[in-house]
Amino acid sequence: NTLTTPCYLISRDSSYTRSWTNVEWERHCQRSLRRYGRHFFNWHTSTTAHAVLPFVMLVSIWSAVVCFVSQQFPAITYYLRKASLKSSLLASFASPIALLLTLKTNRALDRVLDTRKAWGMMTRVTRALAGMACAYVAPTNGPLALLMCRYLAIFP
Repeated sequence: NTLTTPCYLISRDSSYTRSWTNVEWERHCQRSLRRYGRHFFNWHTSTTAHAVLPFVMLVSIWSAVVCFVSQQFPAITYYLRKASLKSSLLASFASPIALLLTLKTNRALDRVLDTRKAWGMMTRVTRALAGMACAYVAPTNGPLALLMCRYLAIFP
């Protein structure tokens, strides 16, 4: 039984499904257009793009249908303008971005939960080891048991 949350979709590049190393973070923080080019030309291998792309395509098709219908039937254009669809471009980008942020937040919360589980297990094991040191080592070798408990107190 592992402590980490299983992630069945692991990215090849930097993404929400993989923890970054220092080298990857340094490469990501470079003030260069290469990073944007790399992400632009490798979007087809991105797990995030594969997760968000169906929803983006659905919104794009819906927008195209609304535009087509409004051009074919001018009377509908009046009602569409009344509905204030001036921010449709912003809305079409807001939904996928909200979905992406949700995915990142869920993964971050999973990592926090895993860390809390690991910390709790480490604390329990440390207490059990201190109890064993007091029960079994202290009667025969007091200074060694005291040293063990001091090291255990420093550890967590």
